[in-house]
Amino acid sequence: MILWRFCAILGESILDIESFEIADDGNILKITISGEGHTFLNLLRYYLTTYDNIEYAGYTQRHPLETRSNVFIKTNEGAAKDALLATLQAIRDEIEEFEQKFKAELEKYEEKT
Repeated sequence: MILWRFCAILGESILDIESFEIADDGNILKITISGEGHTFLNLLRYYLTTYDNIEYAGYTQRHPLETRSNVFIKTNEGAAKDALLATLQAIRDEIEEFEQKFKAELEKYEEKT
């Protein structure tokens, strides 16, 4: 279920972006997202922080019952939107790799039974 949800979020845009702000120089990005909790947002934050050009990546959620979150990205160099797009692609690639490995192992298992 979670694997499908991540793929659906990244592939079919079921994520609801309420607002989108980019600073004048392009290195700061703030996005307000509805409908996502800590599972996806923490994954996004983690992947963003693996890049050397990210100065800061994080998100806030005012209350556990609140469905709106703010995502903040600040880069040392390069556009923050490009860092976000690269991060989303990296997440998608890893999910697809996991799905392929899972299907291969499932196929082996089903052949044995």
